[in-house]
Amino acid sequence: MNDLYAAWQNLGPLYLFSSPAYLLALPLAVGGHWLLPRRLRNGYLLLVSYAFYLSWDPRFAALLLGSTAVDYYCGLEMEEAGRRRFLLGLSLTINLGCLLLFKYLGFFCEGLALLLSPIGLAPSCSALHLIVPLGLSYYTFQKVGYILDCYQGRVKPCRQPVDFALFVSFFPQLLCGPIERAGTLLPQLQGLRGLDGAACSRALYLLTYGLFKKVVMADTLADFVDRVFAAPAPSGAEVLLACYAWSLQMYCDFSGYTDLARGSAALFGVQLSANFNLPFFSARPREFFRRWHITLSTWITRHVHYPLLFWLGGRLQGRWGLSARGALLLGNVLAGLATMTLFSFWHGASFNFLVMGPYLYGMFALYDGVAGLLTRATAGWLPRWAELLARPLNRLVVLHLLVSIFVMVRPTSFPQLQRMVAGLAGGFDFRAMGTSEWWYVGLGLILFFTHEFFQYRGGDELYVTRWGFYRQVPFYCCLFFFALQAGASFSQRFIYIQF
Repeated sequence: MNDLYAAWQNLGPLYLFSSPAYLLALPLAVGGHWLLPRRLRNGYLLLVSYAFYLSWDPRFAALLLGSTAVDYYCGLEMEEAGRRRFLLGLSLTINLGCLLLFKYLGFFCEGLALLLSPIGLAPSCSALHLIVPLGLSYYTFQKVGYILDCYQGRVKPCRQPVDFALFVSFFPQLLCGPIERAGTLLPQLQGLRGLDGAACSRALYLLTYGLFKKVVMADTLADFVDRVFAAPAPSGAEVLLACYAWSLQMYCDFSGYTDLARGSAALFGVQLSANFNLPFFSARPREFFRRWHITLSTWITRHVHYPLLFWLGGRLQGRWGLSARGALLLGNVLAGLATMTLFSFWHGASFNFLVMGPYLYGMFALYDGVAGLLTRATAGWLPRWAELLARPLNRLVVLHLLVSIFVMVRPTSFPQLQRMVAGLAGGFDFRAMGTSEWWYVGLGLILFFTHEFFQYRGGDELYVTRWGFYRQVPFYCCLFFFALQAGASFSQRFIYIQF
């Protein structure tokens, strides 16, 4: 028995979608689900989801279960008009309080210590850096979205405790999203789910391509990025290449997770939202936010940006006496800045993320303004070839803006950031990445960008699933081949799990 347990432990953590343990357990969970009578499937899926979460740390399953019970009660009782505001406040206090306690308390204490240090006061904050429960940021926002939708009458409260608990803890999207709306996910969990050939084909594609993006692209790029950022004196070209590699690593890591989550959910008859839509093909900053971490951008826009904009608009007109146009303009700026700061700070409790939000908003607002002026100034007299060239150039500029933003969150200390900046004046040595890695990393990059280009041109993420059998086989064989070549990294953590 001990040998069997040790062998299972060697397969990696069950909660990592790219680990052999998960890839072996998934078919067993799917088979058990479809063998059971329909009335027992949600209860079975709930048990599987909690077993999945318990495989990380059993202590925090109680937090998940307790907060779920509170929101179930608040949602049910919210139909009583006299208590709606109190129940909304209770739910928001508990959910956001847990998020602040586990994720941000240590950061705020460090900030306070920094402010007090000039007068000789420096409180110790080491005991306040708590373990952040996996998935806390994601399932908190999903539950808060449900409560707000109930309060505003967008959805009816869920009356089945098992269904609601499954909505919160459904394991494919528990740790890293997508952050689903109640009106999208709950009807699927409560309805008559089925599994047909199209769903199986979609699941096979998403699981295989997600594994390719995580294991071949993200984890291999991570080896190079980690070496450069840990080097005592990296060259300038190494730093530059590492900045591009880090941006691509983040995208492949998170979008790979999302594909694995969507593919896993599809095997249970559930269709999760797409979280990415080829963001590096964005021609404008606003387009990027419609393509990157779509469910978080949508959640913040819906529950923070628009309410804040309407509130500011009324205050600016009523108390400050601004015109409707002026109030709308200033309100848009203030709401956009607050929204972008929240979007950034949600990702991590550090000064890197706190600074990244305003920087990102300022850079993108400046670019949008300059690009708009140039477009209006040159309208009607540019030759056709220049107009055709403008869109690819826009994409290139936006891409480099994104790289400059992403790299802000990679350094783990100020001295490391100083080394990166100091190294930009140096030379470059291609031997920084081993020659044994180059051949399949280079081929993998070619396959990856070619595939994404065809997705973009055709406007169809799943175009491969509509190929014939003899065209799909070579495609999947290539993906499996590259994944096996990089198989040593099958159990590396996903970047976005820490958020």
